[in-house]
Amino acid sequence: MHRESPSRRLPMRRFRTCLIGAILLLCVAAAAVASQPLSVQVHEAALHKDPTFLGPVVTTAPYGSTVTLVERHGDWLLVEFGGERGWVHASAVADHAPALRSGGAAAAGVSGQELALAGKGFNPAVEASFRASHGGGYLWVERAESLRYSPEELAAFLEEGGLNVEGGRP
Repeated sequence: MHRESPSRRLPMRRFRTCLIGAILLLCVAAAAVASQPLSVQVHEAALHKDPTFLGPVVTTAPYGSTVTLVERHGDWLLVEFGGERGWVHASAVADHAPALRSGGAAAAGVSGQELALAGKGFNPAVEASFRASHGGGYLWVERAESLRYSPEELAAFLEEGGLNVEGGRP
């Protein structure tokens, strides 16, 4: 019967202890990333039942609100907001809050949409300049912006046109 000497067991115990510690550290880090707070960067973020723009909307989160990351799948994020869970596209959120300033330069009573556009560098001065240089014919743009379609209507349009939407599903 051969017994291992105590001096040989000590390095193995240290190795196991370090390995277990590293695994625990990775688990804690993964949990911290999974519960990361994110800030909505669009006028209104739709949280979908499935990771696709055509999925039913579970709830919406307004500009500047905080959602909690639960899971990531490509460009789609499973987030929690107001007790509801849903998938949102990564382009609708950021890992930092929108930069809002108060003081003399801040306008009182601005809408969430105005804040979203300002956060992207679009403001009344930029709009006025663009309208002046492009003839100001915005009637059709404004009409197009006012159109709203349900996910069911969009899905029917895609199917009728034989369009194939790739991706978006885990």
